[in-house]
Amino acid sequence: QHVFQRHARANAEGGVLFSVASVQKPGTFDMDRMGGYSCPGLVLFMPAGQAEHPAKDLQSMVMTAKQLLDDMGGQMQTEQGEPFTADVYESYMAELGVAAAA
Repeated sequence: QHVFQRHARANAEGGVLFSVASVQKPGTFDMDRMGGYSCPGLVLFMPAGQAEHPAKDLQSMVMTAKQLLDDMGGQMQTEQGEPFTADVYESYMAELGVAAAA
């Protein structure tokens, strides 16, 4: 059982940019049953303190989350369960020390 990880390079080399886990404990995916797997939600998270390019990684993680929403439906929320808005994105970017791109 695994969580999915997005690496810096397409060949799964380089540092982990962010990870995707199930909201159901223990958070892992059973790779042998992925075709019929369902869960109430996904969690995307990144090690911002360890990231070489945290703003770029956050942008990539948010774009991936939006693609998952387009593919599967659902809602994008913060770690507190609040809606993930443009203002939230801007505040995350500010925490990383950069201005959000318009």
